[in-house]
Amino acid sequence: MVAHVSEHLRQFRGREKLRQMIVTHPMHLIGTSGAVTTLAGPHLGLERYEW
Repeated sequence: MVAHVSEHLRQFRGREKLRQMIVTHPMHLIGTSGAVTTLAGPHLGLERYEW
């Protein structure tokens, strides 16, 4: 599943534009429930999230 989603994100056409917007206009992202840890786990290379 991680590989599948990662491939779709790599193909996202607006990826570079979004990256530039974040670089030039720093921001905060707000998440609720387990969404943030669910998305951060693969980004941090965690095999499983233990709370």
